[in-house]
Amino acid sequence: IWLIDTPGLLPPTAAFAIDPELYFKLRVNGQMDDAPDGDSVRVADYVLWKCNRKEWFFYVDELKLDGPTDDIMEVLGKITNGDLGDKYKLAKAAWVFLELSHEHGFESMVLDDLELDDEDEKALEGRRAM
Repeated sequence: IWLIDTPGLLPPTAAFAIDPELYFKLRVNGQMDDAPDGDSVRVADYVLWKCNRKEWFFYVDELKLDGPTDDIMEVLGKITNGDLGDKYKLAKAAWVFLELSHEHGFESMVLDDLELDDEDEKALEGRRAM
């Protein structure tokens, strides 16, 4: 089997070093194939982290948690009724959480941090003054 990496399909390897979140952003948006190595738990943890940073706590009511949490294992434990001993159940629970996040509109969330630097801020101020 030959695999040809056509420029533009995936970012160069250096891009992942510059933006460590890039892998997760691509995975969450379906731009990279699912990894068969149990990576779904790490991806679910990334989604939980992003939801918490954006103060979007849909999962609290949906999973009947006491409040927001940073612990993906707590979230997955609710999905599996506390049975986290099997890596396959854990991966399945991660997929359930990922599907749940998409059902609640995760794909509309902006994953990049869009903070303006001083130069951008000055340009915006100039436009606002017009």
